[in-house]
Amino acid sequence: MRTLLGSIDARHRPLVRIELPNGRDSALALLDTGFNGTLLAAERDLATLEFRMREGHSSVELAGGHTFDLRRGEGLIVWLGRERRIEVLISTEPPTVRNNDEPILLVGTRLLAPHLLLIDFATGTVEIEAHE
Repeated sequence: MRTLLGSIDARHRPLVRIELPNGRDSALALLDTGFNGTLLAAERDLATLEFRMREGHSSVELAGGHTFDLRRGEGLIVWLGRERRIEVLISTEPPTVRNNDEPILLVGTRLLAPHLLLIDFATGTVEIEAHE
């Protein structure tokens, strides 16, 4: 069974590394089960991730009820050992200062389904197991 392992950071966030198809690079990603999309990325990271913008926007509603528009994009990732073309929502918000150990992607439930997700805060581990 194919498995992706991650960890819980000091801020109690579940994190995994998403592999890029070039075989050398990966991107740190935060798991967000409240986000029902596939991936969310900032516009400034598109070149690094080798993602591209497409035409169109998507309206997103946050938990507090505030809505805003995100651009649409696409890219290739290696997900649970297999290369996969995915849709990406792209934030065009002005860049903020970010540490090197900060996640640059947000993983939503569309990418997590239909897999098994285990987040164990007691041991600090994250496990995503393929179920296809």
